[in-house]
Amino acid sequence: QRGFWKGHRSVSLSEPALEAQIVHRQTCDNAPLSQMDDFDAKLDRVTLDQVNAALKKYIQPENLHVVEVGSLQKK
Repeated sequence: QRGFWKGHRSVSLSEPALEAQIVHRQTCDNAPLSQMDDFDAKLDRVTLDQVNAALKKYIQPENLHVVEVGSLQKK
């Protein structure tokens, strides 16, 4: 999955409008712009255990809902 995020980020930064959104978000969050440069290195250091710990901390399966979308008419 790291490859996806690195690729997605590279594409975003190659588009001026998307790059401006990222810089704006960093600025609004009072985050240093250097975080943008550090992202790939930080991503490489994340372990599976850290990801699983974050999921356990922030995701509550009992509060998840399945939503189906589409036409109500049968074919």
